[in-house]
Amino acid sequence: MTSPADAVRGELLHVQKRANNEPSVTLTGPTFDSAIRNLLSPDAGALYCVGNKTRAESKHFPEMNNDASQSTIRQSKNAYLKEQFQKALTDTGYELLPEDEVIAEAFLNTEEHVSLEDLVEMVKDQCPEIDTTFARRTMRLLCDLGIAQQVRLNDRMVYEHLHLSLHHDHMICVRCGKIEEFKSSLIEQAQRDECKAKGIKPLMHKLEIRGICQACSAESPATRPLSSCLGGERVQVDHVLGGHGMRQRLMAMGLVSGTPMRVLSNQGPVTVEIRNSRVALGRGQASRVIVKNSEE
Repeated sequence: MTSPADAVRGELLHVQKRANNEPSVTLTGPTFDSAIRNLLSPDAGALYCVGNKTRAESKHFPEMNNDASQSTIRQSKNAYLKEQFQKALTDTGYELLPEDEVIAEAFLNTEEHVSLEDLVEMVKDQCPEIDTTFARRTMRLLCDLGIAQQVRLNDRMVYEHLHLSLHHDHMICVRCGKIEEFKSSLIEQAQRDECKAKGIKPLMHKLEIRGICQACSAESPATRPLSSCLGGERVQVDHVLGGHGMRQRLMAMGLVSGTPMRVLSNQGPVTVEIRNSRVALGRGQASRVIVKNSEE
């Protein structure tokens, strides 16, 4: 059976160089390793990932923007990662248990961001005895060997492939946990410029943008209690519930109809920013302040 790595051996990989307006260069990799390394080299253009699907930036890779090419790239990357995993095991003399092999294979075959629970579910038919404790042990090994890396969501950890020379950043929906991967050459260059200006030699960095995806935004009610808002949300007061005394107290705190605010924290008391000042409310008070999305 032909492996994904064998499938790309000898294949012509056309990469449009972007440095110095160089013409298109044809890379004829006699081996998978050299071909994929050239494909993924930093000066070969910008590959980026969106919604767990690897795509080639159309400006620099116009000939790779079809489903077949994307599938080939994904298979090639994963095949290369498997080869590197086996090499790391050989170098360290580490021997996998059968259960380790099952978990590692499941992880390396997926394109998703997966939790320990996801991995246990993926292998339960093959190895029902595997639990999250065993999966955690295997994934720690994969992280230690530079094959996987962790991405923290609100209350859980997920794992993704760590591909060399293919750095990307994350957008994370804090409501549903959806992860979008992206790469911006402008952001990367700005970070390099700032490090150079401040005399810092960068070793690693991680950018995570946390927000609310379009689907969750569409499902959000037009108005809702302030107590249900997430940290970072920008909202404005729609109206205040309660008797005259309660309304007067909240109005004295600046919580009147139309007041814009930013939620600073919703872990216990609800703390908001109003006109560059912090206002802390008890959860009972916050539940009486009905807000809507800010028009900003």
